[in-house]
Amino acid sequence: MGKELRLFGLANELAVRHRAVSDDLADRTTRAYPCTVPPGTSSAVFAVGYDLAVLVVAGQAVNGAAALGSVVLVISQRPTAIARPLRGPPHPD
Repeated sequence: MGKELRLFGLANELAVRHRAVSDDLADRTTRAYPCTVPPGTSSAVFAVGYDLAVLVVAGQAVNGAAALGSVVLVISQRPTAIARPLRGPPHPD
């Protein structure tokens, strides 16, 4: 394919078209998702919420409203939840 592009002098035209399509897609994505948060913000919010959940369940266990198994269950979910990759906005079709 590279030989044909060079033979017919289309490499530059293909690069120009690729740049135009890429720029258009970037513009549409920016317009679709104008409000962004700094990287790591969602992880920090999740961590605070998770830690609060652990404290609530531990407090309930101390007061006898929750079993020790409930505390273990909440704590055991942390590695699973944090290991999941955070995904960005869906790609437009």
